[in-house]
Amino acid sequence: MDEEAMPFTALDKIAGGEQLQMLKAMLPYLGGKNQRFFAVFIKVIEIQNILSFFNSSGEMSIHTQSEGKFSMTDMLDDIKNYAGKSQRENIEQAMSMIQIMSMMNAFTDGGSSPEDMMSAFLSPEQQAMFSAYESMFTPDASEGGEGGGSEKEQP
Repeated sequence: MDEEAMPFTALDKIAGGEQLQMLKAMLPYLGGKNQRFFAVFIKVIEIQNILSFFNSSGEMSIHTQSEGKFSMTDMLDDIKNYAGKSQRENIEQAMSMIQIMSMMNAFTDGGSSPEDMMSAFLSPEQQAMFSAYESMFTPDASEGGEGGGSEKEQP
């Protein structure tokens, strides 16, 4: 394990977060039988917290099911925080390969528009923002076609 403290995962936060971490920090100061009892006790509390979470809310997700989008690079970027040095390098290489493949797919799609090619390089959040801005600047067909109706009113 690296000397720097690893951040809590979402599951760690659900299981107990900082409160149980403090109890875990006390374990080396307890006697042998007490260590064993408190270590098991802490794990039981963590399991209870996890079961309660999934029974009440049912899902732990960064991306909602309704979006239907999943970014492999986002997941790898999160996993990278918990990897050792050599594993981190492997993950970064995998992320680079995914980006290269994404670029190749964007350029080899014959029917792709420039907007489609550009959106292939954006994260899901950036794609959503791009779509929102694009809809703001795209004329609505109900307003008279391309000009949006505003050009007809000018002298």
